Amino acid sequence: MAGAGRDHIVSVPPFYLFILIAQIVLAIIVLGLAAYSATFHIWFGGNGYAFFCSIASFIINGYYIASTLALPAIYNCWVFLILECLHVVWWLACWADLAAWASAYSSAYDITTLSLPKACYFDADFEMVCEDAKKHKNAIAAAAGIGALLWLLAIVSLAIFAINVHRHRTSGSPYTVGAALRSTSQNPQSDVGKEGAGAQQTPQSYPMNQLSEVSRDQV
Repeated sequence: MAGAGRDHIVSVPPFYLFILIAQIVLAIIVLGLAAYSATFHIWFGGNGYAFFCSIASFIINGYYIASTLALPAIYNCWVFLILECLHVVWWLACWADLAAWASAYSSAYDITTLSLPKACYFDADFEMVCEDAKKHKNAIAAAAGIGALLWLLAIVSLAIFAINVHRHRTSGSPYTVGAALRSTSQNPQSDVGKEGAGAQQTPQSYPMNQLSEVSRDQV
């Protein structure tokens, strides 16, 4: 990913992009399962949080893909690194919440049976509506499992990017588009340039006896 105006972009392995795309695909699946789960009458706040995490995956990974492939001017490695850290935390909380609720799922309508019966309730027209509680539980459990897989991929992508950000920093590469190279222990070129510039600006010194002879000649 190096080139004119792209020196500030952190170099990553070629497969890194496929990890981000896989995260987007899994986020779409979690979003669909959460949307299906939200159609049931039994309310569960974890569905809303799953919506948030899925949309966050679209924005974070979409930002990286767009900035590295088409819009390098908006790329900032520190912004993406922070977003990646948040991404890992968000998905950890998401799949853990979904898994905890699915494992503790029990029908409030019949707690004496081991199987999940149909959940029945009266709608606004006072008509009884029954839903399959087992389908609801299975949808949440599936979302939890896929969310856990996405969380693992987020950890992998964070680790890869963090390692390469460290290499980028120690190499003296710029952080923003159009910026100059920085002086580091692994970037001696910038130090040589600074030493050369300093040597040109150092005034030439003469011994005192030569200065006195020059003064006599001028008189």
